[in-house]
Amino acid sequence: MDFYWLYNIPTWALFLLINGIVCSISLLGCLILRGKIDSWLGLSEETNGIVGQFMSFTGVFYGIIFGLVAVGAWETFNSANDRAEAEASVLAGFYQDVSRLPLEAERSELEMLTRTYTWQVINREWPDQRQGISPTGAEQTLDRIGDRLYKVPAETPNLEIIVAEAIGQFNNLVESRRSRIQSVEQALPGSLWWVIIIGTFINIVMTWMLSIRNKSLDIGVNLLTSLLLGTVLAFVIAMDNPYRGELSVSADPYIQVYKRVMGGTSGL
Repeated sequence: MDFYWLYNIPTWALFLLINGIVCSISLLGCLILRGKIDSWLGLSEETNGIVGQFMSFTGVFYGIIFGLVAVGAWETFNSANDRAEAEASVLAGFYQDVSRLPLEAERSELEMLTRTYTWQVINREWPDQRQGISPTGAEQTLDRIGDRLYKVPAETPNLEIIVAEAIGQFNNLVESRRSRIQSVEQALPGSLWWVIIIGTFINIVMTWMLSIRNKSLDIGVNLLTSLLLGTVLAFVIAMDNPYRGELSVSADPYIQVYKRVMGGTSGL
């Protein structure tokens, strides 16, 4: 089943939705199944010690797993963001290199193609990335830049140095773009999500097995436990798939380069 629609709603709504689901399951079990669980297992205040020890074990074990998953999702997000910033930085350097070409025709064409490429990344590729689609909107323009750059005649030693520097930056740009595209579909594997979901449910069930005679306290314990689990779960979901949703890698580095370095404004 496709749950990517979750990334089409605002982050605050995602947190409310996930916490609402987790808290509802916890409270329904507390209010509806509590009596049956008590009778099935013969729960009492004496059994709370056994349940508490088991909760300590599962809590620590699950907390370590959940913590590692959350850190992994955060690192994946930061890695994708670093790749975007690296490409934007290389793009700025490449544009400055081609702007130093003394040949008017070649300089103007390469500047125009580089601005076009940047505009396409922002307005065509980024919307595709937010849908989880590997972007191709600027690929042809990048090929045209390469074709034109390698045809620039290096007629003088000074021009040869400038062209060589521009070619080096272009190769870095191609590599940075490839790295960004490879990170578009990065996400937690489905099997790991099953571990997280099952672990969340086990921890909720354990709160149902506590014998708490004070109903208000019973509800409070279940609610706070499920709220903690739901909040961390929502955070992991929001950070997973770094290019999807409201909390995602932004095209701002490219926009800044397009406006400040290239002097472009059209469409932005």
